[in-house]
Amino acid sequence: MTSAELVYQLETDILTNMIRLLKRGSIGSATWQAEKLAQLGTLRAMNAQAIKTNLAKAIAAAQKEIVKRGRMGAAIIDAYAVIEKLKLPPGADAKLDQLLGMFGNQTANEFNRMGATMLASADKVYVSATESIAAQTISGAKTGRQAIAETVSEWSKNGLKAFTDRAGRTWTPEAYAQTITRTTIANVRREAQFERMDEYGLDLIQISSHADARPGCAPYQGNVYSLNGKTPGYPLLSETSYGEPDGIFGINCRHTSTIYTPGQKKTFEPYPLRETEDKYQESQKQRQIERDIRKAKRGLQLAQELGGDPAEVQYWKDKVSGKQAAMRDFIDESGRTRRRDREQIYK
Repeated sequence: MTSAELVYQLETDILTNMIRLLKRGSIGSATWQAEKLAQLGTLRAMNAQAIKTNLAKAIAAAQKEIVKRGRMGAAIIDAYAVIEKLKLPPGADAKLDQLLGMFGNQTANEFNRMGATMLASADKVYVSATESIAAQTISGAKTGRQAIAETVSEWSKNGLKAFTDRAGRTWTPEAYAQTITRTTIANVRREAQFERMDEYGLDLIQISSHADARPGCAPYQGNVYSLNGKTPGYPLLSETSYGEPDGIFGINCRHTSTIYTPGQKKTFEPYPLRETEDKYQESQKQRQIERDIRKAKRGLQLAQELGGDPAEVQYWKDKVSGKQAAMRDFIDESGRTRRRDREQIYK
């Protein structure tokens, strides 16, 4: 399993732990809420163990991929250098190892911070759920099982909090883990390449092209840039959106770079900006439907954990079918490729 898959499973395990505690006892009785709050320490211990086990696996998976991609990036430059008969200065491999270690440590720190946030988020969600369930059952608005089923439905939609960015947006654990891993892997590959190029005295790169590039990247893809200003006639990479979170090589960017030699035929060509904008919007719509399918599938999984009430289970089965139908319609309309792996949940 990938690091993001392991984190998604971790979030599901934490929600499952909460369900198992909430459904015990006489729901709606005068003492039920007090009993549930008294079990908060037990829940925290269960969740802490789940986090410890799963995050260790997620970090190991991410670090393994970081080393692999970093060495691949450097190897591409080394292969070019062999053809051009360029020599690698002493100590270059040690610098590469140091770079890979730095990225690996950064990733571990990010995942551990995410785990601490998830643990605190679970506490708040659990306490809030006990208050809501008690209020609804005491007032007679719902039965205990109905109140818990409604809570599970809410959890399926919103999940836990893993991170809040500077703009105030809350990230789910899966989305944050994917962002950390994807961005770090892209960064380590690129930085390994750029460092190797600097060691060999190489300066020019060409940026790859994608039909669905995001707005911050689209104007720069397919073009050639200078890393250090050593080659006259080529703009500096620093003059692009490079360094901005939503810019070229930024967070979640899929672009890569290749070595470029003046006069050679370009490997990539730019796409018309209007075309890339339309394709980008299509890609975002597909990602949203994929997330909706996963949420519905987890809702079904949690409903079954709650006890398998036929009506509640059928509701989530219908939800899954409806979202899958929406995906089929979207694929037929857009002509995009369906990515079923992005629609899966992990058990």
